[in-house]
Amino acid sequence: MRIVIPVEDTNGTDAKLSRHFGRANFFAVVDLDGETKISFERNVEHEEIGGRGRRVSQKILDLKPEVLIVYQIGAGALAKLKNRVKIYKAEGKSVREVISAFMAGKLQPITEAECEGD
Repeated sequence: MRIVIPVEDTNGTDAKLSRHFGRANFFAVVDLDGETKISFERNVEHEEIGGRGRRVSQKILDLKPEVLIVYQIGAGALAKLKNRVKIYKAEGKSVREVISAFMAGKLQPITEAECEGD
């Protein structure tokens, strides 16, 4: 299973989660099939204004995740992703904490936008 998580840095499983999907500096790509592997993709759109979430959503789809875990996500990004990727509300401050909560079944699905814009 492949999970994508917006993060602020590339400190492995200690990477700090970004509070906003489209403004994340990087995306942690966590592959849970077999041995857990983590890689990072730079979010080149993180400083852009207007429509950023829709463009970032395409980048996410290109990574082919089954799951996206975020603190919050805008309406445009949610509309583009919700029928293709399972989206969950993040709990925790690091990739490690979020993956642990996900694996324990503690994360709730996101079905409505939780921020304005993007």
